[in-house]
Amino acid sequence: MKTLIMVWIITAFFSVNNLYSQNVYWERLPYQFLYGNSVPVADTAGNIYIGNSGSIPGYAIYRSTDNGINWTKRVDTVSGYIAGVFCISVSSKGIIYASTSMGLFNSTDNGSSWTNLKSNASLIMTILPNDIMLTAGGEDISRSTDEGKTWTKVYNIGSRNYALSLEYNLASGYLYVSSELGLLFISKDNGVSWNQINPDVQILHVDRKGVLWGLLRSKGTLGRSYDNGASFSDLSPALNWTGSLAFDDQNNAYAGTYDKGVYFSSDNGKTWTSASNGLSSFFWIKYMSFDKKGYLYGVSGNDSVNYSPVFRSTSPVTAVNDSHEGAVNSYQLFNNFPNPFNPSTTISYSIPKESYVELKVFDMLGREVASLVNKEQSAGEYKVKFDASSLSSGIYIYSLTAGDFRASKKLMLLR
Repeated sequence: MKTLIMVWIITAFFSVNNLYSQNVYWERLPYQFLYGNSVPVADTAGNIYIGNSGSIPGYAIYRSTDNGINWTKRVDTVSGYIAGVFCISVSSKGIIYASTSMGLFNSTDNGSSWTNLKSNASLIMTILPNDIMLTAGGEDISRSTDEGKTWTKVYNIGSRNYALSLEYNLASGYLYVSSELGLLFISKDNGVSWNQINPDVQILHVDRKGVLWGLLRSKGTLGRSYDNGASFSDLSPALNWTGSLAFDDQNNAYAGTYDKGVYFSSDNGKTWTSASNGLSSFFWIKYMSFDKKGYLYGVSGNDSVNYSPVFRSTSPVTAVNDSHEGAVNSYQLFNNFPNPFNPSTTISYSIPKESYVELKVFDMLGREVASLVNKEQSAGEYKVKFDASSLSSGIYIYSLTAGDFRASKKLMLLR
């Protein structure tokens, strides 16, 4: 058995030139946009929407039903003037809202037709779990309690001060509006009333634990706040952060930069590891988000011919221990993510029929260092978290055996 394991390891080691060429975690989707201008958003059915603000392939909102491979224009000939798409949101009822340069629109039929709800443009928007809507554009914050049919201006953030982000904290129930001048506006009553503080933070994000992350205006770096925005600690002096930030279901952070692609942190931003394999030269990542299946999407800044390529992780990156994803057609062992990693990573695989599955990790001498799965499993896709806290830095091999199928891949632990 040990001889067979060593054969797997040697085959895996010499099948590629280096670790990074084997583990490509981003793929460029075949469809390209001119000035892709909104964060990719998933609806309740898992379809993906993105706004385009250029003439190629056309000013419109586009939808993908196959994880970003193909896109169709979702705008009718009557309201076909939807241009300058700033953001897209989906309510709990599946209603799609698009904030554009022509005003706020909504669609109740998956984007086939659109209704103009208000004519003044709002740069940002959020929908609360109770479907109360808030928008911020220019100097005003507005609120709607009837699915966007009527609006009330609830607060003015000041002259020559523009709202940059509008975030809802699911953990505390607070709302936040960050602004160009670094002022932060907070509401504790679903947007009815607002208070102002001055943490000198511009773009703001809230992670899955309710902790605030923001762009420090005076430094241009990423900061983190544990006191509801009153103060921010500087986390990333080395990152040229764009303001794009996404969190997986384990609250690991993914940060987009202007010139270094995507960085990953599993320790609340204390340390960062590059997660840019497959981005080629498109290292300006201005928007990122997860879909319902755990794939991470990234919209790049314009390339040399002014396109905004859209990238997607080659496999789901959300880490659910031993999770079952559904029916599949073939045996596959996927690249672990993140890689390199410290101290944990997620290994994904699929089996097309009920099989006895063994998933193990070996060092480069063929010694088993971890047994992750050793049991009968039904057909489907699985994700297993591998915690290497007790291991030293280096290259390891993870091997999957399921029925007559065997496959091995490399992973790298960096301390």
